[in-house]
Amino acid sequence: MHAKPGKELILTSARSVRSFGHLLDVIAYAWLDAPLWELLQQPVAREDVRQALLTRYFPLTRHHFRPRAGQEKLEAIGRQMLEEPVAVYQQVALAADEPETLVRSAVFVREVLRAYDSTCAISGLQLVSTKGTAPLLDACHIVPWSESHDDTIGNGLALCPNLHRAIDQHLIWVDTDYRVRVAEGFGELGGHEYGVQRFNGQQLRLPKVRAWWPKVENLLAQRGSQR
Repeated sequence: MHAKPGKELILTSARSVRSFGHLLDVIAYAWLDAPLWELLQQPVAREDVRQALLTRYFPLTRHHFRPRAGQEKLEAIGRQMLEEPVAVYQQVALAADEPETLVRSAVFVREVLRAYDSTCAISGLQLVSTKGTAPLLDACHIVPWSESHDDTIGNGLALCPNLHRAIDQHLIWVDTDYRVRVAEGFGELGGHEYGVQRFNGQQLRLPKVRAWWPKVENLLAQRGSQR
């Protein structure tokens, strides 16, 4: 951050900014260094950075629903994700302001994990926090939100964090028969029972409700983006 002439940014004892108003009054502009800027041009990396910032600085926003959103509003968003045609939902999502977008992100996590019964669609591992804190499984967008603006249930998968990263990095993908495929040239050192290769050809574990299964067009789009 670059301060205005004659101004100084004053931090609290916890090394945080004293207030947002003080920040606006003192700081002229801020910039990112070149390596970080280049990294943020990649949709997957940009999403990882966004999630890391939310987890670090806004954990309640990231994993829970803000009270002011209202339970009825949350349920309405959930119904949109589960029932609305994608084109209709995208129009609503694109028109949403930033606070509502964050709420929608949290609802997406909730609905995807509900649909998959908090069970990884690939490994079959069921992970549930006994303390009611942040979910241990990830709700993965098949086609990244930054590209699709699609938070409907048909664009979601419940995955263990390592498998979420693998699918984002195109090391694995899911074919139109809902079978896991490992990308050519992906190898593992000292193969063991916790590796990824063992899932090659395995049938995906799908929600009980057929309408909640991943949309074939999303699987094709995710597969096509790695070519």
